[in-house]
Amino acid sequence: RGMVKKGVCLLLVLINSKLLILSGTRNALLALIFGAIIILTHLHKKCKYSKLLLFVIAVFPIVFFAVYLAFFPIISQNNLLLQFMSESKEIDSRYSMWISTLYNLKGHFLTGSYFSLAGNTHNSHLVILASYGIFVLILTIIFLYKIMCVANSQCKTTFQMVCLATFFITIFMGIGEGALFSGAVGLYIPACIYLLLCRYNPEYGNRE
Repeated sequence: RGMVKKGVCLLLVLINSKLLILSGTRNALLALIFGAIIILTHLHKKCKYSKLLLFVIAVFPIVFFAVYLAFFPIISQNNLLLQFMSESKEIDSRYSMWISTLYNLKGHFLTGSYFSLAGNTHNSHLVILASYGIFVLILTIIFLYKIMCVANSQCKTTFQMVCLATFFITIFMGIGEGALFSGAVGLYIPACIYLLLCRYNPEYGNRE
């Protein structure tokens, strides 16, 4: 029975991976890669995630945004990341949008400008910054960090750790999409389910 369950799970992973590649969704692919790295580097240790890692994950979308803008000239000049380009998806599509958002943020950095800048800026944390300002962004990061710390404290099994890592992936989705903070209703429900499953210990059949 256990082998059958593992076989079905492996088949579903392969099918979903193939569909993801065919979709050409760069953001989802990157988020999955980041999440897989965390899972693979922690499962063999059988220990909880460090608070430093949780903080890095909480701020990752806005840090990625800043690093990408800083290094984009080098990326562009040296034709790096060409494998992520397609006929309808230029490598500078996010760069142009993010530069424009930053320019329009002048004078609104503290409070944001919901009426003129609200919308999907294709970065979850930038959505918050543009709409509500730096203070709300900081509070949002603290909120994400606290949620992950609470969930992490309840992880006692591999199953729970994988569920929390899957929640990490929903945050990583924010590097190139509005994700959790810009109308991604299809992401809200799975994200909540992942957090709830962090409290479920299948070895005992109940919540911790």
